[in-house]
Amino acid sequence: MMDRSLRASRIGYPARQCLLKSICETTQLDWKLNAGVLGDLLHILFTPSSSRFEVDLHKEYTEAEKVDGTRKCSEIYSTCKYGIYDYITLPYQDL
Repeated sequence: MMDRSLRASRIGYPARQCLLKSICETTQLDWKLNAGVLGDLLHILFTPSSSRFEVDLHKEYTEAEKVDGTRKCSEIYSTCKYGIYDYITLPYQDL
């Protein structure tokens, strides 16, 4: 996994920053909306603390998950121009 991240960084894709941005955006979404199967999967993947087995999470991941809702994830992780939610239509929601 780390090797892929390093290769992605070499070609100019800030993989770690985009992962952190996705975690941040996921925690700011209103998951009470009917997000369907894809929404459920994204919530599970990008909310690391939701897994009771993830005790030793890297500090960056937990910080990304705890970003205050008044701050924009796109500003905090500005080196990631396009996060996962930029490619998915999210009705009723403006990140």
